[in-house]
Amino acid sequence: MNILNTKIILATTICISSLATKAQTIEYSKRKNNYTVNDTVIAKLDIKGNGFGRCRSFFVKDLNEKKLIEYNNIAEKDTFGGFHGWYNVSIPEFNLQFNMDENQDLNSEKFFANVPIAFKLMNVDGKLNKDACKKFAAQNSFSNEKAFHRLNDSLKALVSGDRPIVARNRKYPPYADANGRIGQGDDVIGKWELKVIPNNIPGSSMAPTRIIYIKNTVGTLLAIYYKGATDYTMFGKKKETVSLNPGATKVFSGNESDILLIGKIAEDLVYRGIL
Repeated sequence: MNILNTKIILATTICISSLATKAQTIEYSKRKNNYTVNDTVIAKLDIKGNGFGRCRSFFVKDLNEKKLIEYNNIAEKDTFGGFHGWYNVSIPEFNLQFNMDENQDLNSEKFFANVPIAFKLMNVDGKLNKDACKKFAAQNSFSNEKAFHRLNDSLKALVSGDRPIVARNRKYPPYADANGRIGQGDDVIGKWELKVIPNNIPGSSMAPTRIIYIKNTVGTLLAIYYKGATDYTMFGKKKETVSLNPGATKVFSGNESDILLIGKIAEDLVYRGIL
């Protein structure tokens, strides 16, 4: 075999190998919301719901509209008014159900559209890979739903205790100190605790969530304050949201330190007889 024939055979082999490699590549088109192999559509992504990047549900479907993979967005509100979100994922063909954290990527369409490709859940013919799907489900065995209910049950327990009416001498205004105490005159009448929950969303510049818990001396939670808002929430026979504005003694500029703000809330709680 001469050198020319060898080069032709080698070039042909490389060309065939290149075509074979290309044939195995699944690509997703954001503009058309579909999956293609060599420009041939094999599946599509259906999107439900509104929201910037998140808070939407996604469905990978075959060309006959059969749902292959479902990412159903779940949003729950806990006893304190905090929101918790995750995705209930279903692969009906193999009877698989599991959860995924919603904080995967700021652009949730990009993330969830890429899951079947990155984890090889879908073959180049548009059909699902059973072994890969089972492996992926096993890797996501954590139950966000059970974790939410455990958390919410603990929050309910914090606000389920007795709140006796307390008669206090209003000659001395309540105040808070840097050591987590709430006082009135020489008496300690409550305590406060700041929780800072970091934002773990990749690529997001959202500030951490700041929550202040105010408790009476036996540890019963009385109020919660969110993210610098003018409102706080109290728990009694019913949950009640109270605003610091308007009112001569409740003026809120938005620039107060945590200690001054807690003092204002404590003053309102003392006035109501619950601190």
